[in-house]
Amino acid sequence: MKKGLKTGLIILSLISVAGIAASIMCLWGNNTAVSIIGGADGPTSIFIAGKIGNSTVIYIVTGLCIIATAALGMFAVKRRHK
Repeated sequence: MKKGLKTGLIILSLISVAGIAASIMCLWGNNTAVSIIGGADGPTSIFIAGKIGNSTVIYIVTGLCIIATAALGMFAVKRRHK
């Protein structure tokens, strides 16, 4: 495996791991509470307390980095076996 390819694979792997860690922290930080109040004789109410964050960008970038890492790894393996 060439040095540049190996370096790129290591960098993409580190970015992917950092993205996974950031995603976990975003999920962990969303402390929302859901309360259901209902009775047999009346309507049921659902209350959501807390902030519902939008971490979609982090998830998309992390997914793309993981896909790029996998593609680069497969390219490196195929190149080695030629």
